[in-house]
Amino acid sequence: MIEEEVSEVQSATAAPATVDTGAGAAVGANEAPGVASGTMPIVATGVWRSDPARFEALKQELQMPVRLLEQDDEAELAALCAFGIIETQSLGSGGVTLFVEGGRGSTQFVVVDSTGAVLHKAYADGFPKVGEVSYDRKKAAAAQVHTLFGDQITLIVAFGEPTPDPAVSFFAGVT
Repeated sequence: MIEEEVSEVQSATAAPATVDTGAGAAVGANEAPGVASGTMPIVATGVWRSDPARFEALKQELQMPVRLLEQDDEAELAALCAFGIIETQSLGSGGVTLFVEGGRGSTQFVVVDSTGAVLHKAYADGFPKVGEVSYDRKKAAAAQVHTLFGDQITLIVAFGEPTPDPAVSFFAGVT
């Protein structure tokens, strides 16, 4: 399993693009300040946070620096990225938007206002490839958001891994 995931990462990072930094030097599009030239910074999220041994195995296989992105940061960065796409494409509602990102290891609910300010974040577990999916924490997070912002939300944007059972909704019972 680790080998498949490493192979996917290596394929995606095989030929990084370059960008002009405006300072007269071109750097790889995925290079970051403080990271040696030619080193691809990798950030892991979701399931990698909950399995330290698996995360260590990933770092050993890649033989590159890998850091964990905390769920709070993942939630905000993903929601603001999606917000930027929505705004660029003029798809925004002009009101309060709920962004729901569901992955294998975690689910984030982020409420953003029309200016891009994050108003609230709620968290739940993810949608594992194997085993039972628990919807209790997801329903609790959705209910929390609804209690605080239900009447204000004008758009819901959901993205990430698909729900294993499309007949089950963590918004069920939340009106």
